[in-house]
Amino acid sequence: MGDRYRTSPVSVLSLHARGEASVEAQSYPGRSPVLLFALAGTQIVLGTADVARVSASDVAFARLLAEQAAAFAASCERMYRGLPSTEQQHHA
Repeated sequence: MGDRYRTSPVSVLSLHARGEASVEAQSYPGRSPVLLFALAGTQIVLGTADVARVSASDVAFARLLAEQAAAFAASCERMYRGLPSTEQQHHA
């Protein structure tokens, strides 16, 4: 994911999760699903470009999001337990 900024970002939003943070996937009949984030007093709704259908690129992005969320969770878990990060393990 090192090339995540193939072009300069238009905007950057940095929110920090605290104890009250939540994320929830919601599906609806007849429209595309959404992912709801609530953190730092802000709500974010992530959906597809077309609410009436889901494209192959939407599925690919959803899978990438799940993969990166799993990597984020694993890194948080390692740091919480005082274990070395995967980056530190590669340089050891």
